[in-house]
Amino acid sequence: MTNQADILYNSDAQKIISDLSIKLNDPQKIREIVMDKNNKTMLGKINPWDPITLSHGYPGTILFYSELHQHFPNNHYDSIAHNHIKSLSNYISGGISSISLFGGIAGIAFSVLGSSIKGQRYTKLLQNLDNVLVKESKALIEQETIRKEDSASPQFYDVIQGFSGVGRYFLERVDYVQSHQELIVDILKLFTRFSEPFILNDKEIPSWYVSKDHQFLEKDMRLYPNGNFNLGLAHGIPGPLAFLSLCTLKGIEIPKQRETIAIICDWLIEKSTLNNYGYTVWPHRPSLEDILNNNSESNNEREGWCYGNPGIARSLYLAGLALKNESYKEISLNCFKGICDKPFADLDLISPTFCHGKAGLLQILKRMKQDTQNNLFDSRIKELTNTLTSQYSFDSPLGFKDLEINDNTNRLDKAGLLEGSSGTILSLLPLIKNETYWDKAFLIA
Repeated sequence: MTNQADILYNSDAQKIISDLSIKLNDPQKIREIVMDKNNKTMLGKINPWDPITLSHGYPGTILFYSELHQHFPNNHYDSIAHNHIKSLSNYISGGISSISLFGGIAGIAFSVLGSSIKGQRYTKLLQNLDNVLVKESKALIEQETIRKEDSASPQFYDVIQGFSGVGRYFLERVDYVQSHQELIVDILKLFTRFSEPFILNDKEIPSWYVSKDHQFLEKDMRLYPNGNFNLGLAHGIPGPLAFLSLCTLKGIEIPKQRETIAIICDWLIEKSTLNNYGYTVWPHRPSLEDILNNNSESNNEREGWCYGNPGIARSLYLAGLALKNESYKEISLNCFKGICDKPFADLDLISPTFCHGKAGLLQILKRMKQDTQNNLFDSRIKELTNTLTSQYSFDSPLGFKDLEINDNTNRLDKAGLLEGSSGTILSLLPLIKNETYWDKAFLIA
């Protein structure tokens, strides 16, 4: 239970949390706000709403109220979460096309598990979701096991769509359903294949190389005609690294697991550089040519969760914890020192939201503070908290706006965990020792 006086460093945070708990109360009203005809993205001109997804729908709001219930158990926030689960249930009866954490069944199950009071509630719903998720996961893992193509597939291994994310749900669920450990082991077996090199044109390269055909966007296919290496936590190799490390910390291990963690970490360290201030940084997506020519210069230091130094450094720190490797932790901390020391504007975080904004960095820094008890994080945490609360509008229907920056700024109402008000506001809540649940979806814990 949280004392209201302990809500971080900012007296406005409690007012904002209270206000948004009212704004997000009505599931139908949320849908109407996000589906407004003027609330459309620049790319694709679509409303940023999908009721079944953790990224843009009810699973995000469910996590918000579930977390509030942990802090304020007498305020009946669990009843509001239940209403959102009922609204979500109306949409899932027709079937779900994806098993992913941020766009499918795993995300639904993750949010419901967060409301289950350690598995005591929603047992039938969770069992039904698990049955489908296990069946579909086994089929996809079998396909990947026998797949013989030209490169790794981020769609299979990443946090957003792939098995780093799906596996994170199973890793949490295994406390209640021991049989899920078999599926975790199957995922680990595939991830430990990253310990073996990939042969391309008679040259050995890391097996997390992503070919042109496995890029997400057409523009990336043009930008990387010979493929690249994705270093973002959302879609790149830090996701499997974090999952491998979290499994190790949980006591779930298979042969080559520690070796794979070390191989990925050593490669990340090799490809890091020191910026002008002497702090560790990484490129976001070095091309095949960059890697072959040992060119790892970082020319973009946006400090976001999805792409940027914080996600890589947090994964490296988790690996250091898993392997008890002080060098990994020290290099990670050197990166975080740079993040905490640089001018605030140079963080390049315009939006308040989690994925590519201030909330994501804030939550990562809070996790690092919790693990290290190092005071170096305090000032930046306070600064991010103050700036984040200043971006909240009590007159806005969902409080926070996600900002799309192009020739103009597009301010969007979003409700979900990834880019919406749910994920943003959750970063303003303090951590509960061994109890904070929601941010595990981002593989930072």
